[in-house]
Amino acid sequence: MFRLQDLTVLKRQRRLVRRLGPRVTVPLLDYELVLNVGDSIHDLGMFESMANGRYYEHETTLLLIENLRPGNCFIDVGANNGYYSLLASSLVGREGRVISFEPNPSSFRRLLNNLEHNKVTNVLPFNVAVSDIEGVVPLYLNVSEDGQDSMIRPSKASIPVRTVRLDDAVSGRLPDLVKMDVEGAEVMVLRGMANILESRKSLRCIVEWGRDNPTSPALWALLNEHFEVSLIDGKRRGGGSAYPRVSD
Repeated sequence: MFRLQDLTVLKRQRRLVRRLGPRVTVPLLDYELVLNVGDSIHDLGMFESMANGRYYEHETTLLLIENLRPGNCFIDVGANNGYYSLLASSLVGREGRVISFEPNPSSFRRLLNNLEHNKVTNVLPFNVAVSDIEGVVPLYLNVSEDGQDSMIRPSKASIPVRTVRLDDAVSGRLPDLVKMDVEGAEVMVLRGMANILESRKSLRCIVEWGRDNPTSPALWALLNEHFEVSLIDGKRRGGGSAYPRVSD
């Protein structure tokens, strides 16, 4: 069904493209973030939220700025166009490392474009989904918002994507901070990084989830087992940060 709000978004998109063109850039620390406002509703919303020098998802952005240091390792699960990967790349510097996972081919191309545009050398991008098994699963596409594709919420459109476990995909330096935006697959991601959770007691995680997430009870149980959980931005959309659990 075509909704009135969809028409409103399309009108805003057309006005912006007429004024600025299909692609725009906005400053992001040491880099420029390229946004395809002409064909991505996600990028359009990001551009509108970053107008006048503001950060996108202000609270989450500040968490990265406050917690990442030069030389750190950051894992971006559900990287989309690379906003957080670029942000982390700037914060961890040349001696640091960023590992990015994005299963949607269109979003992954935008991620690669941002890395190439800024000549980034400390980000390793992977066009795969993260789960608790290795294999191939359907990624259900959200035709209205390309930032809301999901492995657990069925839709009419889907594509096959390869899945990996973080325990298998991440070697060498263990992460200092993990951000995941995976539209309901959080439990699978956490189960697939059990060895990392056991080995990296100082790990911090930023997890985005919606209040209608059917896996919320299992997610809370897993998070509380390993972390001290703090809710952020709870009034508007839900989401939280998980800090290392401190023994009594």
